[in-house]
Amino acid sequence: MLTDDPSVAKILILEPHADVRDLIAHVVEDAGHEPVLDENGGLQVDAMLLEPASPILRRTARKVLESRPETALVCVSIDPPNTASSSLRPAVHVLKPFSLGELKQALADALG
Repeated sequence: MLTDDPSVAKILILEPHADVRDLIAHVVEDAGHEPVLDENGGLQVDAMLLEPASPILRRTARKVLESRPETALVCVSIDPPNTASSSLRPAVHVLKPFSLGELKQALADALG
């Protein structure tokens, strides 16, 4: 992990809707990790939470994964796994609407 505390992961949240992004950031913090909301900080993260329905956000995720292929990816989407999301090889895919417990478990699974 990139943080000084190995139990705290920096997690980039790639979600187009501000209200959902804020909810996800809260869950990330509640799970003991550091949410990153600035896409420019994406090259310094341990994991990403991505809404793969957004082509722009998929491009951002690809850029991060090209630079840091070890970055864990969790797709959080209203759409079930499909070609667009599967091509990114996510560790976990969580369907919206999700419970807070489901998202925390997905993060734990993705981070190992």
